[in-house]
Amino acid sequence: MKFCRLGVLALWKGAGPTVVRAMALNIGMLALPLMIKKLLQC
Repeated sequence: MKFCRLGVLALWKGAGPTVVRAMALNIGMLALPLMIKKLLQC
């Protein structure tokens, strides 16, 4: 099995970029409705 050869750290190999991408997506999803709300309140 590939897991036995590579070890536990291989499971976390792509975690960094995935976390950064998820944070950017969440910030965008939270900020966009607030910006639209402020623009429509004029």
